[in-house]
Amino acid sequence: MGLVGHTHQSRNFPDVRQLRKRFGLTQEQFAERLHVTPLTVLRWESGQSKPRPLALDKLRELERELHELAAGQAAARNVRRGAAPPPALDFAGNPNAVLAVAEAHRLAFGHQFNPAFATEISRIDPLPHQRIAVYEHMLPQDPLRFLLADDAGAGKTIMTGLTVREMLSRSRIRRVLVVSPAGLVGNWERELRTLFRLHFRIVAGEDARTGNPFQAGSGDLAVVSLDTLASTRTFDRLRSAETLPYDMVVFDEAHKLSATAEGGGTKTLRYQLAEALAGCAAPDSSYCDLSWRCRHLLLLTATPHMGKDSPYHHLWRLLDPYAFATGEALRRFPPAARARHFIRRTK
Repeated sequence: MGLVGHTHQSRNFPDVRQLRKRFGLTQEQFAERLHVTPLTVLRWESGQSKPRPLALDKLRELERELHELAAGQAAARNVRRGAAPPPALDFAGNPNAVLAVAEAHRLAFGHQFNPAFATEISRIDPLPHQRIAVYEHMLPQDPLRFLLADDAGAGKTIMTGLTVREMLSRSRIRRVLVVSPAGLVGNWERELRTLFRLHFRIVAGEDARTGNPFQAGSGDLAVVSLDTLASTRTFDRLRSAETLPYDMVVFDEAHKLSATAEGGGTKTLRYQLAEALAGCAAPDSSYCDLSWRCRHLLLLTATPHMGKDSPYHHLWRLLDPYAFATGEALRRFPPAARARHFIRRTK
């Protein structure tokens, strides 16, 4: 403990002796340096008296001098060993660069003060219905199991990007998988990158041939086509033991996950894949051996019903296979309670 840490009430001053010995001085030499008598130094070291404020200031100066000397010697040793000396502090830097760094640190904590922070750092001007969907309907849900069924052109990609950006900022999610039709994969990657600064990796079938595109790090944010993911090789990578679970899965054009209860019930491979990710795969499913399920599931479609009750019910079943186990259970589910899982606005 340094001298600064001692209180004036202390009756013992061992640091005075240590400081003197570290300088390699006798009591007489130390006393001469402090302009006191050797007897005074002896009394300090034996605890018979304590330094007065003026003497304490001089002792602190000696202590600082000793620290500076030790730091200089350490730097010299580093230079001899080939290590670069620590950079010297100066105030000649570019003020705009310093301001940018300070602003970056400030923005890193912005989400703690603004519940709609993603709207401030994204290149969008969200419309009222988009804000309502994200901040009043989707973000309050945990887990988020939601069917966003707004009309075509209402900005479901924008609402998804805002939701993902907010949840990432708040550490609610870390790994996100977007599954879309093949023709929309590039559009998803481009809009998430340019509008929300979210760098998603496009996973192609060739990627699964040469490695695991879903591995932690490079595969934390990924977008893949529905049919590519449904292929045996790509799905094998997804269910590999080295693949960490995805926290959120987004299905675009979710009406393509077709299934029906008519004629004994039929489920396409696409729907069986969605079942596996949602955590409700049947034992005889082609994808039943996926060992994890996503916590958050977002289904996007402008045509959720298409005039057939059974496919519509099967979309709801992905959100909660227990509450919506049958079509009758969905019909009897209170409309007010459905709002936790569903929103549809028309133009």
